[in-house]
Amino acid sequence: MSRALVFLFFVIAFVATVTMAGSRKSTDVYQSCGVPLIRRVQKVCGQNCYGDGVDSLPVLACSTGVSDEQLTYLCCPQ
Repeated sequence: MSRALVFLFFVIAFVATVTMAGSRKSTDVYQSCGVPLIRRVQKVCGQNCYGDGVDSLPVLACSTGVSDEQLTYLCCPQ
């Protein structure tokens, strides 16, 4: 009986860990450079980056990272 409970506990812990690892919040900061940054902008905005801070975006995204919310504010048409 106790082995079954221990096994069940590990299964639940594993499922919870896998589920939480796949979740991504719009406020999480990620560093992106080059082609991955371009793909991320296209995923978040649905198109290329159009904003006032377009020149500084690659430097900011590559050095310190930006969240999806920041990326939306800087790039996506309002």
